[in-house]
Amino acid sequence: MRAFALVRDSGIRVTKQQFSVALSFTALVIAGISGYGIAVNGAIFGAAIAAGMAGVLVIFLPVNLLVAGILFVTFLVVGQLQYLLLINKAFWLPYGLGVLIGMRLITDNLGSGSKYDKRPIRINGFLLLMMAYVSAIVFSTAVNASPMLQVLVSVKEYLCLWSLFFVAALGFLTREYLHRMWIALLWLAPLQLPMVLYQRLVVASERRGSSAWDAVVGLFGGNPDGGGASGAMAFFLVFAIVLSISYWRSGIIRLRFMFLVVSSAIASIAMSEVKVALIVLPISIILLYRVELIRRPFKGLVLVSGVLLLSLALTWGYMTQFSSDRTRAGQSIDGYVETMISRATDTSSVNTRDGYMTRTSALVFWSAQHSLDDPLRMLLGHGIGASRVGGTVVGETAARYMYRLDASSATVFLWEIGIIGLTIVLLMFVAAGRMALRVCRNPAASVEERATGTAFAAMLPMYGAEIFYNTDFANIPQSQVIMIMMMGYLMFVSAQLPSTQMGQLDG
Repeated sequence: MRAFALVRDSGIRVTKQQFSVALSFTALVIAGISGYGIAVNGAIFGAAIAAGMAGVLVIFLPVNLLVAGILFVTFLVVGQLQYLLLINKAFWLPYGLGVLIGMRLITDNLGSGSKYDKRPIRINGFLLLMMAYVSAIVFSTAVNASPMLQVLVSVKEYLCLWSLFFVAALGFLTREYLHRMWIALLWLAPLQLPMVLYQRLVVASERRGSSAWDAVVGLFGGNPDGGGASGAMAFFLVFAIVLSISYWRSGIIRLRFMFLVVSSAIASIAMSEVKVALIVLPISIILLYRVELIRRPFKGLVLVSGVLLLSLALTWGYMTQFSSDRTRAGQSIDGYVETMISRATDTSSVNTRDGYMTRTSALVFWSAQHSLDDPLRMLLGHGIGASRVGGTVVGETAARYMYRLDASSATVFLWEIGIIGLTIVLLMFVAAGRMALRVCRNPAASVEERATGTAFAAMLPMYGAEIFYNTDFANIPQSQVIMIMMMGYLMFVSAQLPSTQMGQLDG
């Protein structure tokens, strides 16, 4: 019987029959352990075993399939498992896939003869800030001696999806793949609309109270009896609008596809009360057309007028749908806007029943709890996971207060990695924006790259500001995937462009 060599110094050789027996024995052992574990610990143990075995198989898949898989799971599977089947822990799936991708990158880089055309990352400001971000996480956690379980549960939101950054930045994905990926993501805008209609007309209408409309979250997940990632959905829809318009202007997509994306996105925004969209949408479109506003003032005036009319129409729609005509907010657009601004800037509003604070009151509360008497925790925070409130673990710091500390990404970072950590995160968005401007202004970039860079230059300031609005960048995988892939793409493209004098901005 023909034998094959087992790589060992002893020269031992294993026959196919012996290998089959060993494999069968291993399978029986795993099956026995799984059966006992399921009998004692329930189906969760079996799911963990199945996930581990699937992970071993998945790690050998090509990187492009792994990236397609994480995008599919993140944007089309996780939210539905949470919303329709009430599987709240489904958000672990993207992070687990992020770890597998990271392992895949390590094994490929350690191996020889890789088929990928990997490129070294050019050291720039963004990469230095990213290294500082990781250092802040490590130092803060080490100095505070954070509990191991708290760290293990929280590290996924901080680091696990950054493998996608290196996938793009190192050249594991071709330019063609990346551009097809961005166009494929645009289809998520029309795909949101049927789910939004169901949530708006069926789920929200059956609920009572002023927060009934929180159930409208599209494909981004949440609890039909509570709330969810509606803000993340709205920001993504604005991103899709900006990117589709930029691609249409450059002749990359046709007018009818752009119209489909924009119209479906606006319809979904109109049916979900995400008031920040009334500000983000017009500003992002104005930023997209920033060249026209300077070079062609009359055209720019028409554009600004149209954008303001759109924002006014959405405001009127929100007022009529979501405000009672017996309140000041429901009587006029002025009253609605004034009420929304008053609520957003209220620094003393706290829901004593569940401990939720507004974004501004949470920032004021953090400021009141920190001073130069304890500069270490003011500058470096209390360690990752300190502000966490979840079913698996409650952070050490969160357990000391009756209020929820995680009102926004900004408060999460302030409590966990301090002023230094939050500043680094904000500077990362600034550095990414500079890369986007470099891409869209460089004549050596392709049409697709300049159009993508132009859209990203308009959206990155919005995503940076979103850190103070909600927790998307801190713990919403859909938003994290989009932002991280944007940064990885810009790192890859900008590194390939010649370091020459940048050309004029492509309008």
